[in-house]
Amino acid sequence: MNTDQIPIVNDYTPQQSQSHTIPTNDDDVRRALRQMGEPITYFGEDRADRRQRLIKLVQEAPKEITYFGQEDEEMAKDDVSDDQDDDEDFYTPGTQQLYDSRLDILKYSLMRASRRVDRLRGEANKNQDMVSILNHRREINNSLAKCELYGTQLIPGNTRAISRVRFCKPMANGTTYIAAGSWNGSVYILNLKDLTTVKSLVGHHTEKVTLEWLENSLVSGGNEGTLNVWNLENTKPIHSIKNAHDQRISGVLVHPSAKYVATTSFDQIWKLWDIQTHTELVQQEGHSKEVFAGAFHPDGSLFTSGGLDGIIKVWDLRSGRAIATFDKHISGIYALDWSPNGHHLASASGDSAVKIWDFRRNNELFSIPAHTKLVSDVKFSGDGTSLVTSSYDGLVNIWSADNWVRVKSLKGHNDKVMSCDVTQGAAGLEVVSSGWDRSVKLWKV
Repeated sequence: MNTDQIPIVNDYTPQQSQSHTIPTNDDDVRRALRQMGEPITYFGEDRADRRQRLIKLVQEAPKEITYFGQEDEEMAKDDVSDDQDDDEDFYTPGTQQLYDSRLDILKYSLMRASRRVDRLRGEANKNQDMVSILNHRREINNSLAKCELYGTQLIPGNTRAISRVRFCKPMANGTTYIAAGSWNGSVYILNLKDLTTVKSLVGHHTEKVTLEWLENSLVSGGNEGTLNVWNLENTKPIHSIKNAHDQRISGVLVHPSAKYVATTSFDQIWKLWDIQTHTELVQQEGHSKEVFAGAFHPDGSLFTSGGLDGIIKVWDLRSGRAIATFDKHISGIYALDWSPNGHHLASASGDSAVKIWDFRRNNELFSIPAHTKLVSDVKFSGDGTSLVTSSYDGLVNIWSADNWVRVKSLKGHNDKVMSCDVTQGAAGLEVVSSGWDRSVKLWKV
């Protein structure tokens, strides 16, 4: 029987009370004193003095039965219950618009998945021997190894690091642009041909801009938590969502359908937005630290979030459930990207590694010791044959996406490389990078 719950009856002798009912543990003695409304300790009082004082108080108390520890045990039970509640999943009522968007994403993703599977099945059914496959891979790697610096640009008026660069798809007139987000809060549009500045979008973010192309428009987020939507005809946002997040927006991701946008933030949540109605659809918790990275599955069915807690979570947008968790990085996640094949996910981390996850097995496929410092960005090429990474070690590396061997290391930045992107040009692979040295660099095969 627990002595903390033995009743103290005031008819007991002091010896009986001391030997049978008074707690011996000093923490229990303090709790008993607190229950009786007495000071838990006096100046100069040691453990033995404290217990003797409790014995005396019990003897002098009104004749009634007292239980020591009962209140604390109930509080402990409540605390355990609260902890269990915190660990459990919880659900909030969804709107009709969320329901409609999930149906829309379901139909869209099934169509995309069917096309992807047909394409992969067709490639698998080709009658190719191993020698032909190896020769083809060798040709690809030889081409990637020829990638060299094509041009570099210090953007006029920019005074801080370029934190994000992204290629856009070719416009109707055939022109391709590069969007660059700066830590000074500005967005710059560069011409791919000569890296000249086409437009400067200044003063709409406080600092630390992240961005992504939305077809021929642009979406950006900043340190102040505002989400802006731009077109190339104006120097002001065509729509601005103030207080989209309580803290810095660290990532802006565009759904393959271009109807939805996801934002990741330092407030430890990510959100899904209907970009056509500028409505928040989902506000999702799940990380214990800042959510820094995100990526949509090429089918549009899944969203992957990565936090500075080192955890990667895969969310099913059609149901809102977390369906997978990857936790083998030992530092924060700074970038994520899905391969076009739909089953390989690349994650870049502060532990200097890039991990490849096989979603079919729900496990790590390969760990690349990619850099010597934090890996800031990771991107698959459009055909899925290569992978590009950037790092705070000042390098941009190109990797083969079948055996994960480094094919080329691009050296040119004088400091940390903060972002990279890849596209398929007329002559082959094209890579853009930006960094702490305030430069935007273009690399071509």
